Amino acid sequence: MFVAITPCRLFDTRPGDDNVGPRTSPLAPNDTFTTPVRGNVGNCIVPADATGVVMNVTAVAPSAGTYLTVFPGDVTRPLASNLNVAPGAPPTPNQVTVLLGAALGDIKIYNLTGTVHVLADVVGYYVDHNHDDAYYTKAQVDAAMAAAAGKDVWAQISTAGAAVFGSSGTFTVTHPAVGTYCIRVPVPAALSGAIVSASTEGYSSGVPNSATSGYGWGSACNPLSTAGFAVLPVYVRTGAGVPVDGAFHFYIPAP
Repeated sequence: MFVAITPCRLFDTRPGDDNVGPRTSPLAPNDTFTTPVRGNVGNCIVPADATGVVMNVTAVAPSAGTYLTVFPGDVTRPLASNLNVAPGAPPTPNQVTVLLGAALGDIKIYNLTGTVHVLADVVGYYVDHNHDDAYYTKAQVDAAMAAAAGKDVWAQISTAGAAVFGSSGTFTVTHPAVGTYCIRVPVPAALSGAIVSASTEGYSSGVPNSATSGYGWGSACNPLSTAGFAVLPVYVRTGAGVPVDGAFHFYIPAP
């Protein structure tokens, strides 16, 4: 089953302000770049049960005529190309659909010759869809859809607690103090295993922000908990430990 999302940048190998992800150098001749896709990667949050993604892959500043091959991280590189570029060409995009490595949820990007920067924007993902041949009433379908909506919960949060880009599940975010955010979710979406990380958008004095989550009495978020909802406190700090408002991602996998 395909799930469309608001496009998000998975990686961009260009250095400086354009960079997203760990790599800041172009792909070299006969070079293969490996990147995870599932989870919180770059500016994207792809759920743990994703089996494949649809991306717009763009080649930038090729130094020679070359092609790029995008393929799952756990298979041998196929003899095929997903994108062909010429030296001196303007940024050249192409849509790519690729399965993810089964164990690690990763993909690989291969460059044949010359050097070339590469960026990728995820526009949707695939999950397994198990079905049978039975017929269901509208009430049964509505109930199943409501149950599915309560599984994974993820979003990117901007300063002051606004949800941006793609998001999933039922949640609310409050912003009681600088650097403090309270994510309120239904109790069935267990908070154990939640993943929280700072976005590359949130910087202070050139030092990346860090986002951590925690529990315990005394949290500004505790009063928001009820019998049906639990709250995940998230604290955003600079590298020096100073509370600061900054964008961050959170991902709560289904229990």
